[in-house]
Amino acid sequence: MLISRKIKLTKKYTFDMAHALYGHDGQCKNIHGHTYHLEVTVEGFPKDTPGATDDGMVMDFGDLKHIVNTTIVKKLDHALVLNQHAPYADNKDFLGQFEKVVILPFQPTCENLVLYFADKMINQLDSNIKLYSIRLDETPTSYAVWIND
Repeated sequence: MLISRKIKLTKKYTFDMAHALYGHDGQCKNIHGHTYHLEVTVEGFPKDTPGATDDGMVMDFGDLKHIVNTTIVKKLDHALVLNQHAPYADNKDFLGQFEKVVILPFQPTCENLVLYFADKMINQLDSNIKLYSIRLDETPTSYAVWIND
């Protein structure tokens, strides 16, 4: 019996980010932060190119790390992330006190962030590699998962 040669690779990342959920009826309407744990999984077939530096790899972990770090982690690590529709999102006196503020066109919930990450990353991969899933842990007991079905 032949086994499938399709492989899923996952790389994990950690970053700290603050956000506020504009209009939320709970405590998350206030600026607060999390240590996020991000898992990005890609899927493909290992290359069969004897002598090549990437022989036997679906993708070099270093290449995946570079894509995720430049697309997501470096932009959001230690940033204050806000919804552009919040009245304070364009308050220069308030926001000018911070060095790293990211204004997004949506509510920065865990669910919306995984969709945003998928949208940013999906075209960064070679055509033979599929972005399979993204998991974002907001707390030790709460996370969102996007799966490319």
